[in-house]
Amino acid sequence: MNFYAIPSWVIQQLKTIEDNSNRWKDNGYRIDGVSYDMFYRTEGFEIAASIYPQYKKKKNDNDEIVNRTTTQASDERTMKIAEVILECILNKGYCTKKEVIHILGNQYRYEITEMQIKRCLNEIMDIYGLKKVKANKILKEKYNIQSDGYPNLILENAI
Repeated sequence: MNFYAIPSWVIQQLKTIEDNSNRWKDNGYRIDGVSYDMFYRTEGFEIAASIYPQYKKKKNDNDEIVNRTTTQASDERTMKIAEVILECILNKGYCTKKEVIHILGNQYRYEITEMQIKRCLNEIMDIYGLKKVKANKILKEKYNIQSDGYPNLILENAI
């Protein structure tokens, strides 16, 4: 069972909500990736704890109550995803989410890999200076992409 804190709806609160939602939309957050883990990775502890107050604290191995962070399994998956993205960019100049899911799907299951990408992609792009762009005819020719549609590409930000 989850519990959520809903503050009083005053004008300033509504402005804060709208500003946050616009920022999150611009950053590419999607409802199916929303979790404490995603907000903690991209926005930090304070934002994650305000959205998910039930996850603020946890007991560590010494029975001390500490601030909750990401899990070790989540951190390991995030590192693997980052390695795959950087390897693809190094080899061909771009990467797609589908490629990452295909490469890591057998190791972590496809569904878990897809969910983890949604939760950590913004953090990875910030840390390594990457950007996500929609492919166009020029990019498809530049990277020799043979596909019917125009996929979202993860590229180095300098390009």
